[in-house]
Amino acid sequence: MKDLYLLRHGETLFNLRKLNQGFSDSPLTERGIKQAKKAKKFLRENDYKFDHFYSSTQERAEDTLRILTNREYIRDKRLKERNCGIYEGVHQDITPHIFLPEEDRDAFWISVGGETERQISSRLMDFMKEIMEKEDHLSVLCVSHGTIIKNMLKYNNLIDYDIEIGNCSMIHLNYDDGKFIFVEEIDTQK
Repeated sequence: MKDLYLLRHGETLFNLRKLNQGFSDSPLTERGIKQAKKAKKFLRENDYKFDHFYSSTQERAEDTLRILTNREYIRDKRLKERNCGIYEGVHQDITPHIFLPEEDRDAFWISVGGETERQISSRLMDFMKEIMEKEDHLSVLCVSHGTIIKNMLKYNNLIDYDIEIGNCSMIHLNYDDGKFIFVEEIDTQK
């Protein structure tokens, strides 16, 4: 059995202002930097050992990972946040999808040049299976984004409840015989 850990980046300026980030980027806030440092301390004190590290190609994820470790890592665009199309940088409270029934949201995202839940889940699952099939990948840490982690868990029926993934919180999955199993959500900010 192998272990995969998905950690959300630290708080960003767009998080603070409640703006859709998607493919756009914004820097970590001072709080986001402190969250990443606290996560580093948590991982060290709880004796987490990782043999490989991966990051989204977005600045906020890479900056978080650089605080967590000084070891080499691989960037992969399949770990990027959802493409929000024309709603990049728009306040979350006025993005129309929040007023739509769940079954109509994919059509909305396509109509504005964004990504559907199926597209998000597919690219993340393809990536995760690819890396976890590597023989020397026994305990892997990936720094990514809240929406795609949450979406992948839900869409692939790894959890049967709605989950909020806070900044620098971590999801632990086991990987065995081509299947992922949800183990737990880990609060690194304790």
